[in-house]
Amino acid sequence: MNYLKPGLLKNIMTIQSIQNKDDLIVIFNCELFRILNLHYNRSNQINISISCKEIAQGSLKEFFVAIQQQ
Repeated sequence: MNYLKPGLLKNIMTIQSIQNKDDLIVIFNCELFRILNLHYNRSNQINISISCKEIAQGSLKEFFVAIQQQ
C-alpha cells in the first residue's frame, strides 16, 4: 500500500514554497484524495461527498500549521 508519509509531505510543501495554509487546496483527483479513497473505499462502493474533500483539506491545513510550528 502506498501512503503519503508526513516527512515526504513536509518536503513537498517546502519545495513548492507554500507559505500559507490557505494556499493548500484538495481536489478530487489529487494524490492525497486518491490514496485515501484507495485505502478506505477499495471497491468504490461509496460515492465520495464534497464534505469528505473539505475534511481532508482541513486536516491537511492543520498538518501544515503543525509543521510550521516545529
